[in-house]
Parts: sequence; structure tokens; C-alpha cells
Amino acid sequence: MPQYNATSLPPLTANILIVDDVYENLRALNDMLTRAGYTVRPANDGATALVSAQAKPPDLVLLDIVMPGMDGFEVCRRLKAQACTRDIPVIFLSALDEAREKVRAFAAGGVDYIPKPFHAVEVLARVRNHVILHRLQQELRDTNTFLETQVQARTADLSAANARLRGEIAQRQQHQRDKDRLLRVVRQQGEQLRDLTTWLLESQDEERQNLLHALRRRVTGRLQLLDSNLALIQELLPLCIDVSSFQKQTIYSYIEVSQRLVAQLGDEMVAMTLNLDQPPLDTDNPLIQLSGREREVLQLLVDGKSVADVADLLYISASTVYTHRRSLLDKLSCETVSDLVRVAMHYQLTVSDDEQDDREIG
Repeated sequence: MPQYNATSLPPLTANILIVDDVYENLRALNDMLTRAGYTVRPANDGATALVSAQAKPPDLVLLDIVMPGMDGFEVCRRLKAQACTRDIPVIFLSALDEAREKVRAFAAGGVDYIPKPFHAVEVLARVRNHVILHRLQQELRDTNTFLETQVQARTADLSAANARLRGEIAQRQQHQRDKDRLLRVVRQQGEQLRDLTTWLLESQDEERQNLLHALRRRVTGRLQLLDSNLALIQELLPLCIDVSSFQKQTIYSYIEVSQRLVAQLGDEMVAMTLNLDQPPLDTDNPLIQLSGREREVLQLLVDGKSVADVADLLYISASTVYTHRRSLLDKLSCETVSDLVRVAMHYQLTVSDDEQDDREIG
């Protein structure tokens, strides 16, 4: 089996702090690590080691336990108490090979324990492994820090995007509420306009009917007065002694003709005003030519319904709604749905059943 040779491994650059109060140990470790390619910094007591480590933190510390003044356990605890040195791996060196001392070494923060007298191969192997492990841990910490930064940045971006999205949703919801409110107002105004138009037309019809009734009463009264005067003339004519029989006969003829004309005028006046209370058929209303389904589609379009809404309400397909809408545009000579709405509101979008029946019979 080949022997392990630390010098056969690729060189590894690292800064090693050696702390030992025995000069021979310092020199032996310094020569060993220097030949292996490490940079070595010696310290012969704990206080000097702390100052050196804080001034320029090493990559690893080889620390003797038994030293005058401040022992290795205390030095290790103080190194671990400082932020700049707490992550430096510490390998304890000691001639004490008891289990209790090893436990104290690990409790103080050490990562390994090498008993004295040490062997070069073992020291180099442990140093190399802990330097590599320390660097991997440092890279892991740096990677975690970088990933955490990226996660925080991405989280901030997502939060900003979510805030923008919530703002857009709120804005769209407000726009929809405004649209619904506007449609309600337009629908209410349309209903008010239709009611006002109906009232005006009814008022006009009522005024027209009142005028015709007054005219009928006036003409009928005058015809009756004329008929009474003719009858009176007919009664008084025989008493006229200065009128010849021929003249009387001629006057009687004119009176009879006048009476017949008065009777005919009275009959014609009655016939003209017989259907006075019935509204005339509006042959100029273009809505008369629409079918019942087309009027339903038009009414829903006037109410602000979309094609999909009309299809759902009438239980027909959207393509059928488009067909009816095209037919409405053609029949009413309109180019847009807005034109349809204006025409429907102008003609009140109502065709009576009698008018519809007359149109269908015709």
C-alpha cells in the first residue's frame, strides 16, 4: 500500500497562526508548514496570538493548550467571541491525551485535536482538510448570502408587481363600477325620455281630440240651427201673400235641397268623428316592419346589453344575434348600434298588437 505523502498533493495557499510557548515546537511546525507552501505566523503566548488574529485573521490556528498566563481554552473562547475571528478553525495541540481535555477543547470551540508529540503527515493532513473545509464553508456562506440577496430582490420585485397588479385590478373594478353606474343613468334617462315623449304624444292626442270634439259640437250646432231656420222659413212661406205660387214652389224646392245637404253634412260629421278616440295608425314608424324577435333584440340592445347577454336572455346563439342585428341595421337604415338606439328611442320602441296584427295581415 502506498504511503500518504502530503507533499504529493496540489499546493494549498493559506495563512496559519501557530501559538505555542515552546520554541522548538514553534520552529518544527513553522518549518513543516512552510515547506508545504503555507504562510506561517508564530506567537509564543495567548495575548500575542489574539492581537495578531484580530489584526489580520488567519485561515487556521494551531493552538497549544498548556501555556503560562492564558491557556489555549481561554484563547479559543476569546477568538470565538469576536465577530472577525469566530469562524476561524482552531486545532488544539497538547501533550494531554485524556478524554476530558479533548471534550474541553471541543467545548471551547475547537474543530480538531492533535496530541503531542505530533507527526508531520498527520498535522499536514488535518491542516489541509480543515483549511479546505473552512473555505468551502466560507463559499457556502457567501453563496447563501448571494442567494438571500437575490431572493430579497426577487421578493421586492414580486411585491412591487403584486402592488401594481392590485392597483390595476382596483382601477378596472372602479372603471367597471363607473361603467355600470353610467349605464344605469343612461337607462334611467332613456326611460324618462320615453315617458316624456309618451306624455307629450298623449297630450297632443288629447288636445287634438278636444279640438275635434269642439269642432264637431260647433258644426253640429250650426247645422241644427240652419235646419231649424229652414223649417221656420218653410212654415212662414204660406203666410206671404205677395209671393206667387210659382215662386213659393221654387223656394220650397231650394229649402228641400238645403235640408238634404244639412242632413248629409251632419252624417258626414258623425262619420268623420266616429273613431275620434282611437289613435291613427302611424304608417311612418319604421319599427312596424320589425318582427317580434327583432324587436326583442332591439329592446335589449337599447338597454345596453352585449351580444352575449342578448344570446343568454333570449336562449339563442351569438351568431343568431349578429344576424338579427345586421337585419335591424338594414331595415332601419342605420350604420351602428348607437344609431339603432337613437331610432328606437325616437319611435319609443313600441308597436301595438293591433298595428302588428294589421302589418302581418297586410
